[in-house]
Amino acid sequence: MIFRSYHSADHLQRLSYWFSPPPFQIGNLLMLQMLKSKRIVWVMYLAAKVFQLLHQDPQIQSSVVAEHIGWIDKLEPKFTTTSCNNPSLDDIGERLMVHLTLASLKFNLIDLASGYQLLRNSLPKFLQLAAADTTLLIERRDGSAVVSFPHALSASRYELRRFTVIEAVSAFLLGVPPLLEYGYDGECDSENNGFEWIYGVPVVILQIISQVNSYRAGGRVALEDWKALEARVMVWKPQYLVTEGASAAKSVDENRAAVLEGWRHVALIYIYMGMCGASSHDSRIQASVDQIIELGKAIGSSRIGIHTLPHCVVVGVAARLEKHRIAVYEQLRSIKDTRIWLFPGLQFGEVLYHLWHGVGLGGAPVTWDDYVQSRCAVISI
Repeated sequence: MIFRSYHSADHLQRLSYWFSPPPFQIGNLLMLQMLKSKRIVWVMYLAAKVFQLLHQDPQIQSSVVAEHIGWIDKLEPKFTTTSCNNPSLDDIGERLMVHLTLASLKFNLIDLASGYQLLRNSLPKFLQLAAADTTLLIERRDGSAVVSFPHALSASRYELRRFTVIEAVSAFLLGVPPLLEYGYDGECDSENNGFEWIYGVPVVILQIISQVNSYRAGGRVALEDWKALEARVMVWKPQYLVTEGASAAKSVDENRAAVLEGWRHVALIYIYMGMCGASSHDSRIQASVDQIIELGKAIGSSRIGIHTLPHCVVVGVAARLEKHRIAVYEQLRSIKDTRIWLFPGLQFGEVLYHLWHGVGLGGAPVTWDDYVQSRCAVISI
C-alpha cells in the first residue's frame, strides 16, 4: 500500500511536467493500469525513490546510482522473463512495460548505451504482442511481414505505443538502424496516441521522421520520396492552438505552440540532411536553424523547455555560429534527472562537442553522417 501511495504521488508530480495535461479520465486510467501490476509498481517506486534522493542531495549522486544500478540489474531478469511456455498477452504486456521503464531508468541514471541495450532486449516482447494483433502486421508480397507504424502508434496497448515512440526517437537521435522494419500505409491517430501530451512529439511528424530512419537503414518497404515528406511537413498544422484568456495560460499555450512548430523544422532539417545528404550550410537548413533558435527564445526558461531536446540536438548538428552552439550545449546540459523526456541531454552535448571540434571546427559544413560518426566515437552502441 505504501508503494502504491508513493507511486501515485510521484505520478501526479510528474504529470505537472508533461507537455500538456491529458484529459483527467485518460491520465487516471493510465495510472490505474500501472497500479494493477505489482511489478510495475515496484519498478516505479524504485525510480521515484532514486530521483528523490538525487534531488535532495546531488553530492551523493555517484553512491546512489551505484547502489541502484545493482537493483535494476536484479529486477530486469526477475521481472521481464518467465519460465511459462505459454504466457498470457497481459503478462507479456506487463513485462514489456517493466522492460521499458527499466530502460528509461538506465537512460537517465547510467548512459544512453545502457538504456538502449535494455530497449533492444525488450523487442521480442513487442513482437509477441504485435503478432497477436492483426492490425499491426502487414504481409508483403514475398511472404514477409512488417509492423504498421501508424497502427503501432495507436495500438490499444499503451506499452506498444510507448515502445514505438522510444524506438523511433532512438533511431533518429542516436543514428542507429530501426530495430524492426515498419510499413507506413495509413494515417496516425494523434488523439489516441497520448505521447503529444507527455513528450510533445507530434505523431504526424514522428511518422515522417521514422520514414527517414527507414530510408537511412536501406529498408525494403515503399517510402515517400523526400519531396513528398517535405510537402507533408509544410502543410502540417499542429492541433495545439493558442487559447484566448488569462495571460499566464496564454503564455503556456504559446510555449507549447512554439515547441510543436519547432518540430516542423526539426523534421525538415532531418529530411534534408538525412535523406538528401545536404550539408549544414544548405540555405534551407540554415533557415530552419534560425526558426528554431527564435522559437527557443520565445520559450525561454519555461519548464516546457525540457521537451526541446530533439530541437537542441538537430540545431547543434547544423549550427554554424558559436553563440548558437553554446546556447544548445547549455540547454542540453540542463536537461537531466527529469525522467520526463525520453533521454537526458548531457551525452548529446558531448557528441556535439566532438562534432564541433572535429569535422565542424570553426563552423565548417557537416553532414548527418558526420554526426553519427561523432555519436559512435562518444557513445558505443
